[in-house]
Amino acid sequence: MNPPEMKKSELVFVPAPARGHMVSTIQFAKLLLERDERISITVLVIKRPHPPNLDSYIEEFAASNSNIRFVHLCHVDPPPPELLKSAENFLSIHIEKHKSLVKDAISNHVVSGPSTKLAGLVVDLFSTPMIDVANELGVPSYVFFPSSAAFLGLMLYLPTRHAQLGTEFSISNPDSTIPVYANPVPSRVLPSFLFDKQ
Repeated sequence: MNPPEMKKSELVFVPAPARGHMVSTIQFAKLLLERDERISITVLVIKRPHPPNLDSYIEEFAASNSNIRFVHLCHVDPPPPELLKSAENFLSIHIEKHKSLVKDAISNHVVSGPSTKLAGLVVDLFSTPMIDVANELGVPSYVFFPSSAAFLGLMLYLPTRHAQLGTEFSISNPDSTIPVYANPVPSRVLPSFLFDKQ
């Protein structure tokens, strides 16, 4: 008599549709799979609103590694072009439009079998709207932040700075004291999105 099939805990990753986000997500997923055979992983692929798409990279990876399953979500209309003034805002709105598709994909393709238990959603800094989907499904959500600890510290500092000063950075600002950095930071070296009200 064969032993009963072990029930796997499924993690669903929802990375932003950008190569750097996809590559780091897949590498992290591979590391998790190497550590625990009770985990299975599905990556939900959001289509980019504009070329180039990531299909060739994903197909190449999937052909050489069958341990990670990819589910491609349907195309949605991109946000209005005037929102491209802020690439970060445009991307966030584009991802937000996928919430119902993510929920449907999880319900129909991920947890459709009896041997799978949804353990949670893993999102990156741009796909945090999917935390709402995890809450609706009653599972935990985890934020995977593939950038450096210094950049994470900067991002965590922004709400505090905004509460204290109420404005975005200005290129004419003097050097900024940011708690995560040992020395004051010149405004000219900060990421461009910090100067954008959008």
